[in-house]
Amino acid sequence: MPKNQNIIKILKNPKLVNLQQFQTKEMLKLLYEITDNIDLIVISWFVVYEPELKQSILDKYKQKIKFILTNYTFNSIKFQENHFSFEAGFGTENIGHIVKVPYKAVIQITNNNYIVYINSTSVFLEKTTKISSKEIFRQNITNNKFFKEQEL
Repeated sequence: MPKNQNIIKILKNPKLVNLQQFQTKEMLKLLYEITDNIDLIVISWFVVYEPELKQSILDKYKQKIKFILTNYTFNSIKFQENHFSFEAGFGTENIGHIVKVPYKAVIQITNNNYIVYINSTSVFLEKTTKISSKEIFRQNITNNKFFKEQEL
């Protein structure tokens, strides 16, 4: 097996992907406790916006998005099992949205222009595995009461 195929196999390993997801979550939680800002680069197609962003804004994002979380946006961060969320304004009207980002979609975390974490497995995630906001909502066990039994 060529060397590059071996590293791809390693980085796509489900155990490593899960470990990186856990480490990303823990790194974000730690930074939230010890600093007042976090910059993130994330894979754009995994990000969920509520309400949904205008297409003209979405079209500006290609494969990656950089989020600068500071002040109100930083203070609005909420950590869930498989994702975190924050409030942010978009567009010229600065319309508020809840932004939900799965931990696995975080590529890089920086603080004051210093890289503090890189998720090496995120670059191999498939676009087809985007999580809907309903699925993210459903992942929290306390939300099961909102779904009919056959939907679970």
